Amino acid sequence: MGFSGNLKATSEYNSYREDINGAYFKIEGVFVDTQKGKVRVPVRGWLSEYARQNAGIGIFKRVFYIPIEEFEDVVCRKEDLLKKAYDYIKVLPEFKDCEDRIEKYSGTIDMTQHDIDTQADILNDLIEELKD
Repeated sequence: MGFSGNLKATSEYNSYREDINGAYFKIEGVFVDTQKGKVRVPVRGWLSEYARQNAGIGIFKRVFYIPIEEFEDVVCRKEDLLKKAYDYIKVLPEFKDCEDRIEKYSGTIDMTQHDIDTQADILNDLIEELKD
């Protein structure tokens, strides 16, 4: 489950400073904080769902805090919490024109887990070299 839409060049959360059309956004979790009375909802964005599925670099990252009262009538199940969070997020000004993407991704996967692991190993080696 995710949604797609446009990311304006003028958005303070768009480090590329270019209009990005058809970006893919996804909620990365719903974290309930009963002490603060808020629900933390991190959202990430990619150029497309293809980019997300193929370990592409994200173009958007933001954490939203939703008043816990918004979740009063929500059953504490993964699907229900995510649905409520999506419903809340999608009416915010930056996402109001986005479209739901609820169908399972059926495009190509060009980046294998082996590729991801290899890149992570190379990055870790570079970091270790810098420490010396």
